[in-house]
Amino acid sequence: EYGNTFIVTVQGTINKDAITSSDLRNTVTVISDQTPQIKDEENTTIYYEILTEVINGTITKSDNLITKGGRKLIEYNAYDEHYLSEIKVDGVAVDVEKYQNEYLFDNIGDNHKIQVVYEPYKKVTTEIDHGIITDSKMDIKAGENFTAVWDADDGYYVSKVIVDGEIVYDGTTLDYPKSYTLTDVQCDHSIKVETKLLPNITINKTSDKD
Repeated sequence: EYGNTFIVTVQGTINKDAITSSDLRNTVTVISDQTPQIKDEENTTIYYEILTEVINGTITKSDNLITKGGRKLIEYNAYDEHYLSEIKVDGVAVDVEKYQNEYLFDNIGDNHKIQVVYEPYKKVTTEIDHGIITDSKMDIKAGENFTAVWDADDGYYVSKVIVDGEIVYDGTTLDYPKSYTLTDVQCDHSIKVETKLLPNITINKTSDKD
């Protein structure tokens, strides 16, 4: 074939006048000038994955095509009447005040997971029939406290305080409550204050000496 060299070596003493085939032993050496083909190493791209999860809100979709050293911004938002309660990155809680709407993965060299939890606000409704009272509050976070303060109109007194449908003051004492505090709020509540007219007191004079 092209590019191949064949070398024939005859071993022994050669007498050209008396040479027979039995006097010769042939050796063939094959030398190739073809250089083996060297293939380039295949370039393999490694991709990393960012998994995203959210409860009661929206979040950037998971991404499994992130190259080494890349970055990925994760954005998230709450549904109406919900607040940011918890963020975990790779199972570790991070500061929700610092990362209120987004979290950046930078110089990525491994897989990651981010979990965002929103909780519904707790609500406390307040009511008084004759007087003024602290306004209802519709955005209380779990664990917070709430105090309702009231003042009956002139000529009225507090006859009953009802919290979540249960009477906590029934008017049998003259030590009228002026406030009520809910501690460690974990659910919705209601505070209702009922009043009555103060009785009229008439003093009649029986004589000029009185």
